[in-house]
Amino acid sequence: MRRIGRCAAAAALAGLAAGQAGAHPHVFLDGGAHFIFDDQGRLAAIRVIWQYDAFASLFILESLEVDKDGDGVLTDDETAKVVTDQLTWEGGFEGDSYLWHGGAKMPLTGPSNGTAAMGDGRLTVTFERALETPIAPGEAEVLVKLYDPTYYFAYFATHEPRLEGAVPTACRARIEPFEPDSALAALQGSLALLSTEETPEQEDVGALFADRIVMLCG
Repeated sequence: MRRIGRCAAAAALAGLAAGQAGAHPHVFLDGGAHFIFDDQGRLAAIRVIWQYDAFASLFILESLEVDKDGDGVLTDDETAKVVTDQLTWEGGFEGDSYLWHGGAKMPLTGPSNGTAAMGDGRLTVTFERALETPIAPGEAEVLVKLYDPTYYFAYFATHEPRLEGAVPTACRARIEPFEPDSALAALQGSLALLSTEETPEQEDVGALFADRIVMLCG
């Protein structure tokens, strides 16, 4: 399931870049995740970043009828409208953001504390997702991936992760970019032949191509 407004952005990109309309994925975002600790030094939430490209950003603004003067500045009311659109999710949609601790997937709550802003012609949306139960990271790896399971949307982890709050000593975070082997490169090539109406047969295929945002403590 997708969040409301995403398919419209995809259609815009396909229309404005007709030469790539048959390629899969169809929408590209820069992204990132920051790690937020509570006052007990437990990992309590992540802050997710979605930064749309210029084509998708323009279409989102036009579809919502905001920034009509084209000055690239959103009023408070326009910002609220964009945030509501982007963070109103259909049932079953996991926000294209996933977290594991020591190899175990950790449940996250829905989005909160959303923001939206324009810069250099691109729309950036951020929001927090709390862990249902805060965790003491210990020495086990904390891993975040941003990806669309169907690979319709492609995310690139370009925003360096930050650690916020009462961070335990010796915690560090880094990005490990996706590097395809020959099999994954071949799979990407076959997916590129899919049209906007087609969905990959392989379940959760987007996870295979996701950058890793890793935090280690101790």
